[in-house]
Amino acid sequence: MTTKKKPSSLVRSTKTNLAKKPASVLPSKQVIDGAAVLVEIANKWIEYRQIAQEEETKREGIRANAAVALEQIKARRDVMMKLLDDEHRERAEVFKNLFRNLEEALDRNLVEHATDVVDKITNLARESPIRVLADSDVFKAKIQDPRGADFSF
Repeated sequence: MTTKKKPSSLVRSTKTNLAKKPASVLPSKQVIDGAAVLVEIANKWIEYRQIAQEEETKREGIRANAAVALEQIKARRDVMMKLLDDEHRERAEVFKNLFRNLEEALDRNLVEHATDVVDKITNLARESPIRVLADSDVFKAKIQDPRGADFSF
């Protein structure tokens, strides 16, 4: 045979005490206007949705700006790579011509001319192959030029 346990007197007394008090006796925070609460919830939900939409619009703008910035970076990189390719190609051609001149001078036994050519080769070798980058302000201005970069100095 099972016996029922009696609820604790504390739980019983709390339940019975609240149940017996009229609404006017309860603390003011417990008296709630249901319609006002629903209106407040609805207003807060509308406010939340508006803020969420505004933030989503901002995120979309940020993504669009990031995409544009990345495309600009890629375009500038392409310009710079073309510049470097052109600079190295031109430099290689100059070196080929100088060495051809040196060979001719040596074949003809033209010592002064050979010395001049060796000096030119040495001076060219001392120069930076990407001298255009030495002045970063000029380089930045040229790479950002919307008409295209003209790297002749």
